[in-house]
Amino acid sequence: FNVQAVPEKLYLAIETPEIFTVKVNGIEIDKTDCGFFRDISFRMLDISKYTKIGENIIETFVNYKQTEQTYTNIKNSRFFESEKNKLCYDMEVEAMYLVGDFAVKCEGNFEPIPNNAYWYDGTFAITEAEDKITLSNIEQQGYPFFCGEMTFVRKVDLDDTDYKISFKKNGVNVIKVTVNGKHVRTILWSPFDIDLSEYLKVGENTIEITILNNLRNLLGPHHNVGGELLTVGPHNFYKCACVWIGSHPARFDNRYCLVKTSIV
Repeated sequence: FNVQAVPEKLYLAIETPEIFTVKVNGIEIDKTDCGFFRDISFRMLDISKYTKIGENIIETFVNYKQTEQTYTNIKNSRFFESEKNKLCYDMEVEAMYLVGDFAVKCEGNFEPIPNNAYWYDGTFAITEAEDKITLSNIEQQGYPFFCGEMTFVRKVDLDDTDYKISFKKNGVNVIKVTVNGKHVRTILWSPFDIDLSEYLKVGENTIEITILNNLRNLLGPHHNVGGELLTVGPHNFYKCACVWIGSHPARFDNRYCLVKTSIV
């Protein structure tokens, strides 16, 4: 991964870290558990002191193995749906995530596609967090894989209090509105209009909008040739032939599919 500015804290979120030896830039890291990210299975390891400006390399080493029963289960799952539905592995190598207070610079191109999504073709680099962004296409302003809460604050001078605020949600699950320190409303579904009259005053007002988005841009699927899919199953995440997609070539695209994250 490439770094233009090293965050004060940078964590590697990884499943089952106890089975791996992890090295960053050739140095075996301290695997002290720093809590979890989004799910208790994603354990965070602090890699700040091992990270440098420029190219960084993460390596994991493990004696990868499965019991013979697992291979029997894989074979059976090719013929019986009930066996496939309960298939699990003794050991898995899963995706890893970088977590911290930073933005992600995208120097490539975003191409709009159906279902409020984009193909992104280009590189990524960790850079300093942004302090000013707009409420439209947040995924293209340094937060392509962002998952969590983000609060926007704006001060406005008014000579009247008869105002309302309206939203158009895309890729956002929850919107919370606060005016002058008072909670106005938390929106999960329509209508997306809020009357602010009783909370506003003549003069300076502070409006805070907190959004909570979902896991789509964090977890994908990012590379299915279908782009933003309306239904998703295990087969949509695989590139190579396996029990989930059989012997057919995967519908895989090296670009990243990201959904629009916007409230305007």
